[in-house]
Amino acid sequence: MPWAMSFENGVVPTPPGVRVHPTPLYEVIFCLAIFVFLWKIRKRKEHLPGFIFGAYLILAGIERFVTEFWRRTSVIVFQESQLQFINRTDDLRFILHPGLSIAQITSFAMIGVGIWMILRSKRARGQGGKGARGQLPSCHLAILPSCHLAFLTILYFIIFGMVTTELQAAFENIGIGAKPMGMGGAYTAPANDTNAIIWNPAGLADISKQEIGLSYLELYGLVGYSFIAYAHHIDNLGTIAGSLSGSNDSEGNYQEVALNISAARRIIRNIPMKSGKSSNLDASGFWPNLSIGFNLKYLKSRANMGEIKIGSGAGCALDLGLRYDLKNKLRLGIYLPNLLSYIAYNREELKNAKADRYSESLFREYHLGLAVNLDFIHGSLSRTLLSTELANGNLLFGMEKQLRNAAIRAGYRFSNGLSNGITVGLGYRVAGFELDYAYVSGKYGSQTSQFSIKLH
Repeated sequence: MPWAMSFENGVVPTPPGVRVHPTPLYEVIFCLAIFVFLWKIRKRKEHLPGFIFGAYLILAGIERFVTEFWRRTSVIVFQESQLQFINRTDDLRFILHPGLSIAQITSFAMIGVGIWMILRSKRARGQGGKGARGQLPSCHLAILPSCHLAFLTILYFIIFGMVTTELQAAFENIGIGAKPMGMGGAYTAPANDTNAIIWNPAGLADISKQEIGLSYLELYGLVGYSFIAYAHHIDNLGTIAGSLSGSNDSEGNYQEVALNISAARRIIRNIPMKSGKSSNLDASGFWPNLSIGFNLKYLKSRANMGEIKIGSGAGCALDLGLRYDLKNKLRLGIYLPNLLSYIAYNREELKNAKADRYSESLFREYHLGLAVNLDFIHGSLSRTLLSTELANGNLLFGMEKQLRNAAIRAGYRFSNGLSNGITVGLGYRVAGFELDYAYVSGKYGSQTSQFSIKLH
């Protein structure tokens, strides 16, 4: 190939003497062609606001999807139900490798949004200047509504988080919180208190005032975990929260600290009218039943052997949570911990190892939950909640029966690890004070107890 080039100083450098496809030049040529095409059709499509931008997203997405096959980038390969990263080794020929790169996944999202925008602009034009409910001019509908754009963005991140998994690292979620653990950890859908920071931040939207949460767990008598959180509801904005959690082993050789800043709210779409007022078109529709929440985490760790410092790490991560409520009978929850993350480690020089600096991403988890109120079956099942969840391939079940000032909980966790087993829990609430307890059993006789306190 006479036009091949070498990129020895590139982000992904080519080996000395190896020449590859000049993909930057390919992209310049493709983008110029896209510009010429859009420039020529701009007059014919000016009556369709949003059409040109939608067409650009489609064409740019196709361009990047194709050129990625020639780039020296990592691809995602499905193998034995696990996602692994490999490198393309043959860059001199066009070969369809088994898998897609992260840029190609993004290209799919661009193409999808572009198609949606074109269809919406044509539909708005066909409605003769009136919205779907006869209330808005076509120009308002032709513009991509912020709520719909947010929903599409969230959907992309959900897919991204579920198909781009890296290696397991530190800062694992071992399941802190007596109320969630009493229900077998099936808490992604029913989360509605400060525990939601850990289990699904979208559940923070249910907090109507202020709440303080405290939890402590000593895992199998080896590692102690502590958690303190505060959540505050702000009218017309949502709920903001902060938490501090930490863990250390009994000998103090390894410590982890996590600082969370969280926010959640129900999505209600207000669209401006000509009068300058706003109209909530979805007051009884889809959006008010949807809650969204996120955690922004600062993470820090330290390892030592006695007085000898081994290394340390620090970084940040982003969690995303969604929950949909259906007439107070059914709840659907999605939680993606560590959707985006970066941890930098610094290893000290030891006798048999040199000092080193490196970085990694945390394990991207996924939690899909469903919770059902059983009062529609029989009056005796009023205030009874049944919950199930798929957490990283493990099936979880839980239930909660609320009494006057108390709650009884039980659950079961199906897992190939130590966590497989029964859980039970109790809760008691009086005058804004709530005390929860959970007993968690596992394989090989492993068991632990956990306590939590909440102040409302």
